[in-house]
Amino acid sequence: MAKRRQEERPPLELPLARLFLDDLEELGRVFLEARNKWEDRPPQEGEMAPRIIYRVDDWECDTIQDLKEIGRMKSYFEVRLEEYAGPIISIYLAGRSLVCSSTGLPPAGEWAVYGQVLGLVGKRKILWYPWRRSEVIFQTSFEYSGLFTSFRRHGAQIAIAVASSLATLAATGAFQAAWRYLHHGK
Repeated sequence: MAKRRQEERPPLELPLARLFLDDLEELGRVFLEARNKWEDRPPQEGEMAPRIIYRVDDWECDTIQDLKEIGRMKSYFEVRLEEYAGPIISIYLAGRSLVCSSTGLPPAGEWAVYGQVLGLVGKRKILWYPWRRSEVIFQTSFEYSGLFTSFRRHGAQIAIAVASSLATLAATGAFQAAWRYLHHGK
């Protein structure tokens, strides 16, 4: 009996991130470049050329502009390289996190794709909080209105977190100790 060690594959889960339309466009370029670099089988005559598909809930889109028109997602999102009899590379939302999947590439190709995707997602990484999840925002990064919109969108969650923090501090007597120290110097 011969023993062979299986090569380690890249992890599936990516950090929590907020992706914008320009990030999705860059992911599509990464997927196509990986296909061209790592796929050794040239496209056969009559086959469809590889293409990037964006799936949002029940919709399937070919362009970023289509995504912009949809405007938002409810439950499902995926970016996928689609090709007849070729590698399958995709990134999708699964629960709270992003998942990167690639099949049909050699292990070195899978690691290369994972590294590029991780670099792209890493620059949009968000801090982990119990209520946070990865999200796709259907605007380009320079159109995003930022902090004020975030407060408006998540105001109730922020208020609950602040109120529970203050209640915890009050229950432990930290406020009274700080008040005594600041006003009485003791």
